[in-house]
Amino acid sequence: MRFLVVLVAAASVVLAERPKVKGFDSKLLVEISSLPKDYCGDDVYFGLGLMNGSLERCAEYEKIGQNATADEEYEKWKCANLRLPNSAAVKDGKCSCNWSHKGPLCEKHLSCEPFEKYAGSGCTPVCKNGGTPAIGTKFECTCPVPWDGLFCDRLACFRKSDHLATQRFRNSANGECICKEQFGGKDCETILNCGPNGNLTDSNTCYCNDTWYGEICDRKCPKGLQTCSAFSTSIIFTIFAVLFAQVF
Repeated sequence: MRFLVVLVAAASVVLAERPKVKGFDSKLLVEISSLPKDYCGDDVYFGLGLMNGSLERCAEYEKIGQNATADEEYEKWKCANLRLPNSAAVKDGKCSCNWSHKGPLCEKHLSCEPFEKYAGSGCTPVCKNGGTPAIGTKFECTCPVPWDGLFCDRLACFRKSDHLATQRFRNSANGECICKEQFGGKDCETILNCGPNGNLTDSNTCYCNDTWYGEICDRKCPKGLQTCSAFSTSIIFTIFAVLFAQVF
């Protein structure tokens, strides 16, 4: 029973999807809808808050009026990072929405819904492919699997699997995720071969040659370490065996 639980848990880790929830700087994003309104306390996420109908960085917002040079730099930074692209500019020393936009992030085009952009022939979402408007160091989108990029406009099939199984999927020419040549099955969960650096076992895992590791033995061991391959086929099972042994 314990071994069965370990197998199930390990499989769930390997197949776990990874939606994009971090920004270009690897920091977590917060969705715009979750930002506090009319509050700029020390505990706000990323130090951001919606103050008087404007998205502000609280530390600088509370210093406005104390130093003209600092105020000017902050307004420039705000336009570049806390507003939708091409929607705002500094006018008379203040970051202001362009005539065609309004909202806390200048996210509302006069002809469109919030967080849509006008493309001449109509309105399209700023966040593509089901993405959600968010903020981190600057405005970008959280993305569902398998999308990536600032605005979820880049196919990223690696997000369909866990870090331990990044070689299972690849982008196809027609914009879909397909299995890489060494994998098969509905979710690319079946290893077809382990390449030149390992042998396929009956348990659908690769037993790697010395100096190689990874799900399909495609990664070279760090210099000076000759036994890392021993972990490649069993590290997941070992971790969960230890954890579940403490529970059961």
